[in-house]
Amino acid sequence: MSNTIPPSRKLSIFLAAQHVHVNERTVERWLGAGLIVGYVDGKNVLVDLDEIEAGFRLYPQHMRDGRRPKFGPNVRLVPLSKVEQ
Repeated sequence: MSNTIPPSRKLSIFLAAQHVHVNERTVERWLGAGLIVGYVDGKNVLVDLDEIEAGFRLYPQHMRDGRRPKFGPNVRLVPLSKVEQ
C-alpha cells in the first residue's frame, strides 16, 4: 500500500486515523463532537486531513496528534530491563 495522500486530502476514517497515528474510534469521536467535518461519498465517510491538522492547533485540549510524543520535552524513559537488574 502506498503512503501517498491524494491531492484532495480527503481520506476514509481508517486511513486518516493511520496517518495521524490514532485509533479509528478517535476520529469518529472527533466527528461526533463536531471538531471536524465528515464528507459522505456513497457509503463511505471521508475526513479532510487539512481539517484534522487545523483541529490540532484549534482544539489541542480535545485533539491529540498521535505523531507527537505524549510526554513533555524533558521526559526520561528508562527501559524496564535496566531497572530490574
